Amino acid sequence: MRNPAKTFSLWHALYGPIYTVWLPHPMIVMASHEVLKEALIRQGPAFAGRPSGYIWSMFTKNSVHGDGIILCEGERWEQIREFAHKIFRNFGLGRTQMEEKIVHHINYMIGHIDAKLHGNQSIKLDMEEPISLCVANIIQDFVLGKSHTFGDPQFRKFKSLIDAVLTDVASKSVQMVNAYPILAYLPIPALRRYKENGFALQRYFLNAIREHRERLEMDGEPRDFMEAYLREMAVQRDNPHFKVTVGRRC
Repeated sequence: MRNPAKTFSLWHALYGPIYTVWLPHPMIVMASHEVLKEALIRQGPAFAGRPSGYIWSMFTKNSVHGDGIILCEGERWEQIREFAHKIFRNFGLGRTQMEEKIVHHINYMIGHIDAKLHGNQSIKLDMEEPISLCVANIIQDFVLGKSHTFGDPQFRKFKSLIDAVLTDVASKSVQMVNAYPILAYLPIPALRRYKENGFALQRYFLNAIREHRERLEMDGEPRDFMEAYLREMAVQRDNPHFKVTVGRRC
């Protein structure tokens, strides 16, 4: 499929606003604003589940309802999602303090771009890198309470791991393994890289959790999302949905 957008548009015209694509498992495509609004807004809870798959389960130890904030579903997902929204509201989601942090990182990005141009407006500059690093800094600032200069080797390593994982997980060979897990026993380079880089990312966040636990304080305003989450873990120590999640991964 050389032009997916064009192909999906043609299928929309041929089959209507809802159709199935086999990749190789059936994937339901909702191809109109009205259908999306009906499914995701009016009937949001009915479509809140997450598909299970081999390539994700390796990071959640095959937990029935997944794990973490991104890879879980069901009651666990509902509780964690509700709590995550509460944290971001307390941090000023949609209000001035959140906007100020975002503007700070955007200004840093603009300064980085200006330095690259050296006053020469005719220089061609790939904007993917500064924009992606800026977004990564904004996310890390809110979640981990830290940010990096664009030249920080650790920061660039972090970005390269994410890029590599997203590239390999979308590859044909890894998607075939996801559909037919028995293929994982074959020496597939993309799958090997996906595992190595995925677990490297997991270790990065587990180290961040460990550092936050070592300096965790229960008083005052939480410094970032992770500290707020760990506090809630302490309060809800008997709640399995919180206990398992942070105990094993972010």
